[in-house]
Amino acid sequence: MLDELTAVLRRLPEYLDVLRRSNNPRVPAPSIEHEADLQVLLHALLRLHYDDVRPEDPVSQHAGGGSRVDFLLRETGVVIETKMTRPTLTDRKLGEELSVDWNRYPRHPDCRAILAFVYDPGRHLANPSALEHDLSQDERSPATRVVVVR
Repeated sequence: MLDELTAVLRRLPEYLDVLRRSNNPRVPAPSIEHEADLQVLLHALLRLHYDDVRPEDPVSQHAGGGSRVDFLLRETGVVIETKMTRPTLTDRKLGEELSVDWNRYPRHPDCRAILAFVYDPGRHLANPSALEHDLSQDERSPATRVVVVR
């Protein structure tokens, strides 16, 4: 399940490139300037593959704080967290944010796997391959994966 989803997400830059190169003014390329823009695009993309896509599904509160997963694919039990890099969100900070999220998400009753989708169009990550490898090997959850696309 994670392999198929990972393959689709890795092709996002190619999809966007086709739309950008189109000379058809009636089909404009999506503008992805903020994480919220990325989430709208990802939501639409997920609906092509899954019937039940739940955006911003809440996770039970823990240690005085609650959170929401960006997306839950209930039929597969995959929780998806989206991140878009920026000058102040680079490798270390991104890893810290994902670690906090990943401590909360397994408490969601439908969570069987966690996928972090990191969009890095500005190439702010110094070593995206190492980030993917290190965070995908998270000892707390064997079904955790990070996908970085640029």
